[in-house]
Amino acid sequence: MIVRRHARPVPLARTNLRRLQARLSTAAPTSWPRHLAKAFEILAVELRFEEQRARDLLSEAVAEANACARAVDSRVTARSREEARDKAGKALARLAKCAGRASAELRRRLDRTVKTVLSRGTCDAEDLQRLVHRIGNVCRKCNEEPAATARAETP
Repeated sequence: MIVRRHARPVPLARTNLRRLQARLSTAAPTSWPRHLAKAFEILAVELRFEEQRARDLLSEAVAEANACARAVDSRVTARSREEARDKAGKALARLAKCAGRASAELRRRLDRTVKTVLSRGTCDAEDLQRLVHRIGNVCRKCNEEPAATARAETP
């Protein structure tokens, strides 16, 4: 089971907006990120905006871009979590089918394993991965046991 732990973040969504806006309002444009310095140059030199007005416009644009980046980041994270839940659900459903065909003793061992791993009440990707590995180890140890359905068919 492969579970992608983190979606790739949108860099601007992680930026401290207040700090960036304070930098835009006080620092010299030469100390800004290159794309913002270029935007300021276009506003102040080519379009002949007053310096303060150009800074204010850039600050507003950065705030809007940050809001957009946060929204995109939120959607990407939600989608990634949904995919991880689906994959985990499918893997656990396959394991449940296999466990249903196992002997009663193996099912009891699996129950104890599941209770041990999930005893905290919350479950993250690492817990699911640990659970799948432990279930695999329990099944390997009981590899020699015939399945419950095979024993039932034996006269």
